[in-house]
Amino acid sequence: MISKDLYIKDILNLKYILGRNMEVSITKISKNGQVVIPSEIRKEAKIKPFTKFLVFNDKKGNIFLKRIKRDRLLEDVMEAEEQGQ
Repeated sequence: MISKDLYIKDILNLKYILGRNMEVSITKISKNGQVVIPSEIRKEAKIKPFTKFLVFNDKKGNIFLKRIKRDRLLEDVMEAEEQGQ
């Protein structure tokens, strides 16, 4: 089992690399396939319950979430696709 200290070290390293522009946290997938977005990320991004997301898999092991904005759905899909390449 990986110690919690290792997670804290990894998070601190990521925060240093990314700077203050981005909140970083670690989460895990449940046995039911659910992933929790940590509260500090939800607060910073102003994500409320029932917010919908597009989920992308770039076939390299990276999964991306893109918040759906009803008035910009097509633009959001195209933008997320470009970022995943």
